[in-house]
Order: sequence, then C-alpha cells, then structure tokens
Amino acid sequence: MKKTILLLLFLPFVSLLNAQRPSAKQIAIPYLQYPSSPLNANIETYFSKIINRSTAVYAANSKLMLEGYQEVDYLDSADLEIKFIINAVSFSSYIKKEAFNKKINDSTYVKAVGGRYVVEARMNYSEFVNDIKNGSALVSNEGVIKFSTFNSGLIKSYNEAVKLHNNNRDRHAFNLYGNMIYFSINKFNNALNSTYGFPLRTYYMAFVRGKGRKFNYSDLNKAYNDFKSVSENISKAFRKDGHSRYGDFRTDDEQSNFLKLDSCIKIWENAIQEYAPNKRKTRIGDKIIDYLYLNLAAAHLMNAYSKDNWDDVYENLSKVKLNKSEINKANSFESKVIDIQKRVNAFKRRG
Repeated sequence: MKKTILLLLFLPFVSLLNAQRPSAKQIAIPYLQYPSSPLNANIETYFSKIINRSTAVYAANSKLMLEGYQEVDYLDSADLEIKFIINAVSFSSYIKKEAFNKKINDSTYVKAVGGRYVVEARMNYSEFVNDIKNGSALVSNEGVIKFSTFNSGLIKSYNEAVKLHNNNRDRHAFNLYGNMIYFSINKFNNALNSTYGFPLRTYYMAFVRGKGRKFNYSDLNKAYNDFKSVSENISKAFRKDGHSRYGDFRTDDEQSNFLKLDSCIKIWENAIQEYAPNKRKTRIGDKIIDYLYLNLAAAHLMNAYSKDNWDDVYENLSKVKLNKSEINKANSFESKVIDIQKRVNAFKRRG
C-alpha cells in the first residue's frame, strides 16, 4: 500500500518533468526613441551650458546632452543653444519639541520630551532652449521653484536635538541643494531628449527557451542567444561618445543583425506551427505559446524601423490571449510600440 501511494505521488512529478515549461529569461530590447517634436531639418549642432549664480555646489560632471546632434564648444558655431541656470538657493530650519513614551522596562513607560529638527531648502532655476538657426525660442521656463526637506526624526533628548541642529543644518542644506540640482538637471535633460533628441532606450522582455526532459528545445535556445547577440550589438553601437544619430555600425554588423533577427522569426514561427492547445505532454503548449508571440512582436519591432512594417508587431501582440500575466505584458508592450511608431511617423512627416 505504501509503495502504491509513493508511486501515485511520484507520477505527477514525472508528468511535470515531461511537460513543456517556458524557462523564459529577460533580454533588453534596445530601440531608438525618435523625438516627439522634431527639430527643423537644418539643426545639426548644439551648445549647452549650466550657469551657477548661487552659492550651491553641484557635481562637476553634470552635463546637458542632446542625443543625435553634434555638440560644439562655442555658441557662435551652434544651431541650438541649451541653458540651465541656477538662479538662487536658500534654506530655513527649525527645532520642535516632541513628546514620546520612554521605555523604562518591558511593562513601564513614562512621558518624556525629545525633539526633531527640520531643514527646508529652496532652489530657483531657469531652463532655455533657443533655435539660433531659425530665430525662435523653443523652451523658456524662468524662475522655476523646487523645494526639498530634511527631517532628523525623533531625537530622545531635546538638548541633543538643538546641538545636532546647530552643528549640521548647513551641511544638510548643501546636501539638499546638490540633490535638487542633480535631479533638476537630469529631469531637464531627459525632457530635452524625449522632445528633440534620439536617445537609445531599452525595454525588457522575457524570451522563451523551453525546458523539459522529453523534448528538444535547442531551436528556442538558438533564437534566444541570437536575439541577445543582436541586443548587445545594437547597444554597443551607441556606447561610444560622439556616435552618429543611428549608431556606429559596421556594414557586416548590420547584416549579421538582420540575418539573426530573420532566423529568430523563422524559429518562433515554426514553433508556433507545432502548438497543441490543452495538452500537457507537448513541446509547444499553453505555457509557451504567449511568449512566442511576444518574442515575435519584439523581433518585428526591431525590423520595423527599416522595413516600416508595424502591422506584424501588432498582429502578434493581438494573439497573446491565454495567460493573464502575458496578456498584461502584451498590452504594456503595445502601448510602448504605439508611442515609438508615433514618434517615427512625426519625424518622417517633418521631412
């Protein structure tokens, strides 16, 4: 009887080993994000400057960069001027008493008074983007105000809170200044590139490899490795400072990428033809099929830039229908693709 029970318990385990499993792992999908508001076609160079009119100290390596355009050292030779100005910084601080229950032992508490101190910092800055070539102001945000606060938390001695406040308030204020400046410069730079630039972005997706003793998934593993190789090659082409707008690819690298993408597409399409719904012991079943359509959509997206065929992306995403998690991933990816296509079309309309 015991042997029978053990055998019955073991059989589902064997069944799981033989059943197909996704064994999906994420790969970064690199894509060139086109501008939402393309600049005039005669804009090729830019000059950027961060001007500090305050007493704050900020990271010296903070920089404004417009991806896809050439930076020049002098305003006289620039088509576009980008400026971030730190107008002023200031802070105020205060200490307040705060009552709390002071523990004497496990069952006894007494009322006591401690304190906390607060440092409130304020920053005034301006952002400008001027189209020198065509004589127009694209961005003019003057006197933007940002606040940031440090709170010490409860200090169980009011006198100690006073001492810490007097000794540390200037340091906290300067830390707040630095953080606000860093955040504001990066926010401005990200907005610049979203509106006018050509930054390389990444979208992460799980790519199926398949797993199980009974079936051979070497084809899916090959597709996974090929797509990962394409992803790494594209990222590498944009890694060097001063790279061209569309990446520094060698001719043989581009050809290799296209061949690998085509191979991935064929492998995933062939695997889909094997799909056997509602069947556990099968190579391509319900647990894998949604991933295959997602992966096909990703491969077609990377081809869409050159082939201008977006329908294949949307068609494959529309076929993700079984698993709620993958359906949500398809919806999220579709929203990203719609934004990418809208930006590409806006740039093409500009001529």
